Amino acid sequence: MEESSGDKAMRLEGSGADLRWRYRAFMSLPAFLHAHGEVLYLHVKVQPRAPRHEIGQVLGGELKVKIAAAPVDSAANEALIEFLAHVLDCSRSAVELVRGQTARHKVVAIHGLLPQKVVERLTPGKHD
Repeated sequence: MEESSGDKAMRLEGSGADLRWRYRAFMSLPAFLHAHGEVLYLHVKVQPRAPRHEIGQVLGGELKVKIAAAPVDSAANEALIEFLAHVLDCSRSAVELVRGQTARHKVVAIHGLLPQKVVERLTPGKHD
């Protein structure tokens, strides 16, 4: 018996391709988050030397992230990775800076998390 698209979307188990299809069917991703294969790419604009770590507002196709560390010797990059891992409740190794090591505009790869979980946890102002 052939599955309908609704049955396929509701299935909890399956391959990575099936999971990607299922979540695209249920939700569209915000402009700052892109899925490619089983990796999510988060586009951020980092504000270093902020009073505290904080998820800010959406700025066009980027999510503003405030980081208390100064942009010296990769301190802000390390703080960004640690903060995102904390906010997303995942291991530090699941969060990887892939572009923008010396810029405020960065792309962060997120491995092994469902898009819905990432979107829920990146609600602005929700985490300190």
